[in-house]
Amino acid sequence: VSAFPGDIAPLDGAILCGHVHRRFATQVEGVKPCIFCAGSATMAGVEGLWVFDIEAHRAHATPAGWQHDRYVLDQNAAIEF
Repeated sequence: VSAFPGDIAPLDGAILCGHVHRRFATQVEGVKPCIFCAGSATMAGVEGLWVFDIEAHRAHATPAGWQHDRYVLDQNAAIEF
């Protein structure tokens, strides 16, 4: 079952969503773009976000989380897509 009309899925890119109070990235079988959920910027203890670096022929997303008094990037968990 395709989520896209006419069984044509986008070839490149990312699908961004929000309002789920957990930051995550996932792949869905048959859908090439990675799905990223931003998480929550306001729910204490689960604050999260993604920083996207987009270049001409590649892109990557780096997750960040709130630590004490600021957001901190987790470079080791970056995802290239």
